[in-house]
Amino acid sequence: FSTILVSAGRRGLDIELSPNDLKKLTGASFVPLRQQEGE
Repeated sequence: FSTILVSAGRRGLDIELSPNDLKKLTGASFVPLRQQEGE
């Protein structure tokens, strides 16, 4: 996805930003959710 919507902390208020921007703002990291076949 190029952008995603996340809750802005109030009912009905969302923020649209890129996953990379959300990662930077929160200090998060991306991890695989499943293994590829053969691994």
